[in-house]
Amino acid sequence: MKLSPIFGNHTVLQANKPIRIFGIGEGRVEATFDGETQSVCSDGGFWCLTFSPRPYGGPYELSISLNGEKSVYTDIFVGEVLLLAGQSNIAQKLRRTTYGEENYEENSVLRYFAARRFADEDAYSPEDGWVLCTKDNAARFSALGYHVGMEMSKQKKIAVGLVACYLGSSVIESWIPAEIGNQDRFYLPPEEKYDSPYVRGPHNEYGMLYRTRQQSVVPFSVGRVIWYQGESNTGKSEWKHYTELLSELISCWRRDFMDEALPFTVVQIADWDARQDDAWRGIQRAQERISEVAEHVTVIRSADVCETFDIHPPTKIHLAMRILESIG
Repeated sequence: MKLSPIFGNHTVLQANKPIRIFGIGEGRVEATFDGETQSVCSDGGFWCLTFSPRPYGGPYELSISLNGEKSVYTDIFVGEVLLLAGQSNIAQKLRRTTYGEENYEENSVLRYFAARRFADEDAYSPEDGWVLCTKDNAARFSALGYHVGMEMSKQKKIAVGLVACYLGSSVIESWIPAEIGNQDRFYLPPEEKYDSPYVRGPHNEYGMLYRTRQQSVVPFSVGRVIWYQGESNTGKSEWKHYTELLSELISCWRRDFMDEALPFTVVQIADWDARQDDAWRGIQRAQERISEVAEHVTVIRSADVCETFDIHPPTKIHLAMRILESIG
């Protein structure tokens, strides 16, 4: 019997939505949270306990017994959970931006969980659990996540949990089930897709990141998905299918997270001096159209608040404030 790694000391649970505690294995599970007890007998594979929604608050304890082996997790808060998803511009660490170290702040209720281990040596992994933000470790947080989460926490006086579910150079087809991305209606010959050494590799096989990253945190309740991706889909004709692929992703993820109205914030890719072509502009327009075909989606324009000399604009705070303002 195993509890999902997303649960442990310092976990942030989403407020005002069902709280789901889950894992894998065969046997009896019993858990108590904030005076409510739930139990289930699992015959193997996935199991899930659902607790009633809670308002903002904490700290709480979570007591869980797996086949009679009891564990107690402490310092758990109910707050806002933001799922950070996409590729390198949302993965970009705070230390790689123009935001100086002297500005880093400590916030014990701003917390960060990495869905999977990442390639670079100073990245967090699920084994680190929920990491509390300090002046010393803030540099390793997603810059956008840090800025949005810090200001949200201070303004609303709540705990904010950042769930990192991204990978640099990833294509959108890797983030949806392979049986969707592989459909004939989305087919493009290789010469019409973006080609770069960074996008070649197993991480961009159809459905790979959906299986290995997104599914590792399902069905944890989240308050919002912040999706920032698209640079790796700027091949000659990829813009033609991007809106529909993103719509499929949103629908699929909402089903997986058991939340048909789960809000999505879609960040348009920024302008880049090295790419002034129709394919780049096509992806920007395709992202803008997503709010016309999917409900509860907000599109954030980045071009007028980001530098254009780098594919990874180094100033992220202005974009983060725009995201926060749109959330309200």
